[in-house]
Amino acid sequence: MAVGLGVGAGAALVDLLYAGLGVAGAATLLAAVGLRVLLGLAGAAVLILIGARTLWSSLRVRSGFEADVEVSSPFNVGTFRRRLPEGAIRVADGAAGAGIMGYGAALAYGALHQR
Repeated sequence: MAVGLGVGAGAALVDLLYAGLGVAGAATLLAAVGLRVLLGLAGAAVLILIGARTLWSSLRVRSGFEADVEVSSPFNVGTFRRRLPEGAIRVADGAAGAGIMGYGAALAYGALHQR
């Protein structure tokens, strides 16, 4: 229960940050070419890191170096019950963040291009 509340509170905090950035007009910051390139490179680095971790994990399992707990049963119900809500919260958080940033970008675009 405590883990779920912690993950939920973290997701709410991140969503609040997304909303604040959207209201502040963070989309207008991307007009600066240097900042856009910097943020693009940072995003690429994060994706490379995620890919490297996934590759390492798959190589570790493929080579037989996983822990005994990971292979003790074909389906560990306890792990499944813990991981499913965390994954669902991450998906919902990502969707909410994308929606909030998109709405903020639309507001910023509308404010910049009013006639």
